[in-house]
Amino acid sequence: MRSAFLILLVGLIALGLQACGEEEEQAATATPTPAATATATPETTPTPKATPTPEPTPTPEVTPTPEATPTPEAAGVDTGKVSTYTDVAGALHLAGEVKNNNPYDAMVKITAVFFDADNNVVASELTFSCLNVVPAGGDSPFDILTLAPPAAVDHYTLYAVADRTQERAAAGLDVSGVTTRVDAMGHYDVLGVVTNQSDRSYDSVGICGALYDAEGKVVSARFSYADPDSLAPGQSGSFHWRSESARDVLVSSYRLWADGD
Repeated sequence: MRSAFLILLVGLIALGLQACGEEEEQAATATPTPAATATATPETTPTPKATPTPEPTPTPEVTPTPEATPTPEAAGVDTGKVSTYTDVAGALHLAGEVKNNNPYDAMVKITAVFFDADNNVVASELTFSCLNVVPAGGDSPFDILTLAPPAAVDHYTLYAVADRTQERAAAGLDVSGVTTRVDAMGHYDVLGVVTNQSDRSYDSVGICGALYDAEGKVVSARFSYADPDSLAPGQSGSFHWRSESARDVLVSSYRLWADGD
């Protein structure tokens, strides 16, 4: 009995030792799984923003110098062929004609603007038509005088303005007995008689005259009083119209207008 108990005890001890050995073997051979080390995610370095390339400043366009503007015509008014000349005193003249295309009588003002070669304004002058009142559909010579023209004058532009007026254009002043000649100084003379054929009296009676070259340009224009210059109906007066300068070599024809207040 005791021997059987010993045998059983020995067997149990052996089994326990075997089990311990197995556990130790397993403990020796099993490599523990290393704990995952949390690797910190590196912070992303922000991509530097690209500095915007500044847009080039546009080069300002150069405003072209305007070319000489053709003579603008006011409504109902136009100018004919114009000529320029310098008289013996050094004054500059612009001689021409203005036509009133309006259906009414008008007082016509003509302005000349002078420019240099760079189109800069260097002077301006104005005058009125030789006739005090230009009748509807009628015309009149004019002469713009510049006493001291700048040396830089290169070209000019004319502006004509017709102002409606209640004044009546002269009518019934007839010209007759006209003769022409060139005097010893080379001036062109026109002589004649003006007669008041109307039923009204006129004061400041005289003659507007214009000389033309072969191309129809006015080469001289001016006013000359009659003698006497106050004419009642039926009365007459003589006149002696003389050109401003000795330019007879240019004269191809002439025209006369009688005027009065």
